[in-house]
Amino acid sequence: MDARINRRLLRTHPLLALIPAFTLRRLMARAELQEFPKGRVVYRHAEPCEAVYLVISGRCEGRLPGGEPEMVYGPGEALGARELLPNEP
Repeated sequence: MDARINRRLLRTHPLLALIPAFTLRRLMARAELQEFPKGRVVYRHAEPCEAVYLVISGRCEGRLPGGEPEMVYGPGEALGARELLPNEP
């Protein structure tokens, strides 16, 4: 994927839009593009999460511990940010 597209996509997320350009470039250098098949568990709520997952295409369902749907994430939205930044609303 073209770095310009990555930067533009990362800037669509409110949390990442506030990061200075230099820091965003460092973040992009460490980022990995991953594809997950339908039904794959990326991480479980309330378990340690070591990454923030930004949805580029498709959708991802967030589910509560009992399995009930909590939220649907689409392109430009991030999963795992709350677990990495626990003091954020």
